[in-house]
Amino acid sequence: MKTVSKKLLSLLLAAMLVLSLGVMASAASSSVYSMHVANGKVQFVQNGAAVGSFNLKSADFSLKTDADKDFVVCFVDANGNGKAVNLSKQTSLSISGSMNSLTIDKSLDSAISVTMNGTATKMTVNAPNKVNVNGSVTTLAVNAAANVVVGDKASIKTVNVSNSKATVKNSAGQSVKTNTVSSPSTSTNKNTINTSSNKGNTINIKNSNTSTSSDSRIRLTTKAINADYDDTLDDLIDELNDNVEAYDTVNKEYLSGDCDWKSSRTSYSLDKSGTHSFVFTPDDRNLPTVTGNIKIYVDGNSEDVTLSYNSTMYFEDGDRLSDYTRELKDSITARNDEGDEIRGSVSWSNGSKTEIRSGRSYTFKFKPSSSRYETVEGSVKFVLND
Repeated sequence: MKTVSKKLLSLLLAAMLVLSLGVMASAASSSVYSMHVANGKVQFVQNGAAVGSFNLKSADFSLKTDADKDFVVCFVDANGNGKAVNLSKQTSLSISGSMNSLTIDKSLDSAISVTMNGTATKMTVNAPNKVNVNGSVTTLAVNAAANVVVGDKASIKTVNVSNSKATVKNSAGQSVKTNTVSSPSTSTNKNTINTSSNKGNTINIKNSNTSTSSDSRIRLTTKAINADYDDTLDDLIDELNDNVEAYDTVNKEYLSGDCDWKSSRTSYSLDKSGTHSFVFTPDDRNLPTVTGNIKIYVDGNSEDVTLSYNSTMYFEDGDRLSDYTRELKDSITARNDEGDEIRGSVSWSNGSKTEIRSGRSYTFKFKPSSSRYETVEGSVKFVLND
C-alpha cells in the first residue's frame, strides 16, 4: 500500500489494536458464544471449545451495543489495552466464572438477554433488558426498566433499584426484596472502554465486520473514515489506505498492498455519510485482489436525525421533569439518514425543575454528540398515575 504497508506492520507489532480470533466459517459458526472468566483470563466458548482467550488486567466487564449495532463485550487486557469482543448480532449471552464487576451498559440493545451463572462483587443493569441471575452477586444495582429473574440457587446480598419500572422477581414470579434508591448506582469501574471512540480495539470473533475474498483467504478489517463536507473519494485515498488492514488466513500474517476506490465517481463531492467499496491489491501478485467496504462519516452537512421514544409517561403527584430525565434518555433511539444509531444528550426545554401537570405535554431537546447533526426536539405527554 502507499501508506498501509509500513503503517500496518508498525501498528500491529506495536499496539495490536485490531485483532481477530481467526475463526473459520463452518456449520458451527451459527452457534452462540458463551463467556467464562477464571484465573485472570476470559474465554469465549462455542460448542464446548474455547475459540478465544485473553489475559486480563482486572475482571471488570461491560456489555454494550456499538455504533455498528453489534453486541460487544468490553474489558481491559493484561497490557492495559481496552478491548471489545464483537459477538455481532447474537441476542443472548451466558456468563460463568468469577469477576469483580459486570455492567450492562445503557447502549445494549434491549432484545439481548443476559444470564449470569458466575459470581460478581457488583452487577449493574443500566438497560431495560431481560437479565437472569443464577449465580452469586454481592450487590445488584438496577437502574433501568429491566426484567430481572433471580434463580432458585442464586445468592444476592443487596439489590438496589432506582427505576420504578424495573422488576426483580424469583423464578416463581414473586417479587424479591429490594432497596429503593433515589439516584442510580453507577459502576465505578474505570477499566472498560467506550467502543464508539475506540473502534480499533474491536476483536471480531465472527468476522462479522470484515470483508473476505471468495476463497476466504484474505480478510480485510476497516475503520471508519471521518471526512469534511465536499471532500471527494480522491481526497480520501490516503485515509483509505491508513484505515484498512489485510490478513492472510493461510500463512497467518498481515499483508502489504494498495487500496483503491472501486467507484469511477471519485472526483464527486461527498454530501452525506455512507458506505463505499474499494479494492485491495496485495504486493504479492500470487495472492488475489479483494473487494471491501468502508464507512465514511461526513461532517458539516447537518444530516437529519429521527427519534423514537416513549411519547407518554406516568408520574406521581409532585414529581418534576428532572425525575424523568434518565427514563426519557433510556427510551430514546436516535438514528441518522443511514439508519445508524447515534448518541447524544437530553434536556427539558421547560427546565428540569418544572413540576409536572397531568395531561400536559413537555418539550425536550436531543443534542447529538457529533457536530454533523443538529439538535432535534420531541415532546412527552404526562399522565398521573392513579
